Amino acid sequence: MFHSDKLSFLASLLAIRVPPVPAPTITMFFIMYDFSGNTFNCSLCFLNLPDKYSDDDIYHVFVFLTSKRNTMICDCEQCDLKKLFFGAVSNEELQTICSQKEERNYPKGEVIIKEGSEIHDFIYMKSGLVKLFRQSGDEEQIIAIAKPYDFVSLLSVFSEKYYHYSVTALEDTTVCVLSMSLISGMLQKNCAFACNVITQMSKVSDAIIMNMLNICERHLRGRVAYILVYFSETIYRQTVFDLPLSRKEIAAFIGMTTENVIRTLSEFRKDGIINIYGKRIEITNPERLRKVSMLG
Repeated sequence: MFHSDKLSFLASLLAIRVPPVPAPTITMFFIMYDFSGNTFNCSLCFLNLPDKYSDDDIYHVFVFLTSKRNTMICDCEQCDLKKLFFGAVSNEELQTICSQKEERNYPKGEVIIKEGSEIHDFIYMKSGLVKLFRQSGDEEQIIAIAKPYDFVSLLSVFSEKYYHYSVTALEDTTVCVLSMSLISGMLQKNCAFACNVITQMSKVSDAIIMNMLNICERHLRGRVAYILVYFSETIYRQTVFDLPLSRKEIAAFIGMTTENVIRTLSEFRKDGIINIYGKRIEITNPERLRKVSMLG
C-alpha cells in the first residue's frame, strides 16, 4: 500500500462533492504536485472516481498524476506568443520555458526597464500598455508605445550590455521574463527559433521607424489626428477610450509643444470630430479624423 504525506494531501482533496454529479461518482479538484512538495502547475483539473474509493484507488490516481506532471501544459501553450514567437520550439523546450519564466506585475506609472541598467532578462508583454522613452535632461523623448505581445527588450537585448531606453507602464501591465542565458542557448541550438527572433526584431525596428516617419511627414493637425487614430484603431479598437498619455507626453511623442496639442484638440472638438471629457476621448467622426490624419 502507498502511505505518505502526499497520500494524505491527495485524500483530503477527494472529499469535495459537487452537485449535480450523480452518485456513485465524486468529483475531485486538484493541482499538480511534485515530489519536492512544491506546486508546479496551477491548472484546475477534474477527475471522477467511484464513490467508495480504496487506498488502491488513491494510489493509482497519485501514480497517474506524477506520471503526467511533465507532460502537462502551462499557459505558455495557450498564449498567442506560442504562434507568434515560440512556434519553432519543441515541446521539451516549451516545458523549459514554462518552468523558468517569471511573470511580473507592474501598476500604472511603475518603471519596468530603467535606462542605463544592465541587461539580464528577455522581456515580453502579456497584458497592459507601456511607453519606451529616453530621458534628455527634464524632457522625455518617447520612442514607441508597446501593446501586449510586443517584445519590449528587443531593441537592445542582443546588441548592448545596457539599456539605452526606459520602459514605464501606462496601464497596469504584466510581463513575462526569461533569462538571457536560456534564450541565448536556444538561439544557438534551434535555427528556426533564431530566425523567428530575427523576424520579430526586424518587425519591432520597422514599426518604430515607420511610426516616426508617419509622424514627421505630417503637420500639427495631422500629427495629433494620427495619434488619436493610432490609439483608437490600433491600441483600443474602439472610438471611446482614455488617453494613456498626458498632453505633455503626446507633445513629446509627436515633436510639438504642449500648447499646440491642447489647442489642436480643442479645434477638433469645435469641429465636431471628437468630444473630450478630461482624459477620455470620444471620436464622433472617425472618417473625418482619418482624413485629417492622412492629409494633415
